[in-house]
Amino acid sequence: MTAPEPRLRRRTSNKKLHRGYAHGLRRVYTISNGKGGTGKTSLTANIGAIAAEAGYRILLVDLDPQANLAEDLGYGEHADGGEALAEALHKRTALPVIKNVRKNLDVVPGGMRITNVVQVIALNSTTYSEPTLHDIFCYCLEQIAGDYDLILIDTPPSEGILVESAFASSTGVLIPTKPDASSVMGVDITADRFEAIKPLNPTLTLVGAVLFGTGARSTKIDAQARADLAEIFGRDDVVFEHKIRTAEGAAVDARREGKVMHEMSDDVRESTLARLKQLGRKGKVEEESTEPLPHFHASNIDGVVDDYQQVTFEFFQRVIALEKYLSE
Repeated sequence: MTAPEPRLRRRTSNKKLHRGYAHGLRRVYTISNGKGGTGKTSLTANIGAIAAEAGYRILLVDLDPQANLAEDLGYGEHADGGEALAEALHKRTALPVIKNVRKNLDVVPGGMRITNVVQVIALNSTTYSEPTLHDIFCYCLEQIAGDYDLILIDTPPSEGILVESAFASSTGVLIPTKPDASSVMGVDITADRFEAIKPLNPTLTLVGAVLFGTGARSTKIDAQARADLAEIFGRDDVVFEHKIRTAEGAAVDARREGKVMHEMSDDVRESTLARLKQLGRKGKVEEESTEPLPHFHASNIDGVVDDYQQVTFEFFQRVIALEKYLSE
């Protein structure tokens, strides 16, 4: 993988930035939950990478100060702690892009540096009636949005102003959640943020919710979570048919390697075969075998790879249906 340092694209918008500028951009989708550890970054990385491999031009925007997307995609050495993103928001220029993190996949890197500039923008918008962060983020994103077929925004569980700024620029919202009560409560927080932004972005739509980190056979737990989510949103079809099963070992391996799940699949398989080849007939490693072997916690991740592929396909089905509805 080759990726240059973050750089600013110098493009100008046809429209002048002003207070109240924010609006939903085409094919921009935010992945959000008010609770941490519910799969936001994992979904962002895996959906983005799968779509890019299918030939779509993808941009992932990391608005989370923790910047875990860099670990999931392995571009940490090119990340800057959010400095370039903070500069772009401060100067109101195009968002910084790390090109070719994967073929067809670019990233706007996040980090802790964005928190200070967010506070300054919020103060100025309140004190001097300058454009809000919602307006500025939308304007900066719009400068590069036309280069991509799909933009996914990864958001923090807290930092509500960042989440709402993403919502203000988005076509729709995807909510991953675990089935436990605190994660479902995080969905409630997300729903409140969603409703708060609807007057500013009337076309903002819920794409759906994805159950994340549940047992492959946890049918009763899944059913209860689906019922809880249906009650929150007043819709029975809000939860995706497919889910992401529990795969803690695979998740640890993938983040350590900086790879998404389908990229890890061959690595895990090759490692398992190599270890078998080094075993002696009595179940001991042969003495002459000194070559170190990679060790993975998971021995087979085909199931979770299929989960991400199915969720990605269902996501695109819903996006196409949503865009058809909005165009009517």
